[in-house]
Amino acid sequence: MILHACRWLLTGIFSVFLLTGCVSPDKGLAPSKHLSPCQKACVAELAACKKVCRNNCVNCQLGASESAMKGFERYLREQYVKGQMLTRELKSYRDPLQCRKTTCDCQADLNVCMQSCSGVIQKRLKPAPQCT
Repeated sequence: MILHACRWLLTGIFSVFLLTGCVSPDKGLAPSKHLSPCQKACVAELAACKKVCRNNCVNCQLGASESAMKGFERYLREQYVKGQMLTRELKSYRDPLQCRKTTCDCQADLNVCMQSCSGVIQKRLKPAPQCT
């Protein structure tokens, strides 16, 4: 009984240590007193980007869905007026590549800007992001 309780206690303590090891310190921006003028300019650009950014993944998906729905509804009306059978589906009006590359990635722009402040921009090849 005592051995069983000790095992549960040790398992609980070990689990807490494991979980706290997974928690990373806040990777947000450092307080402004620690930022160089270049980094402060990057933060200002991030704020401006977030304020005017409209073509991000979420907005692109919403616009694409709305556009597909309008096209499909137009098709439904045309087929109804003609008295013909429906041969298309809603997904026929959805362009799968439409939101493949959005033009608004403020966080990536901030990362490049911060790297440029240090004088070295790290580049690596990676596939284009996909909106899901």
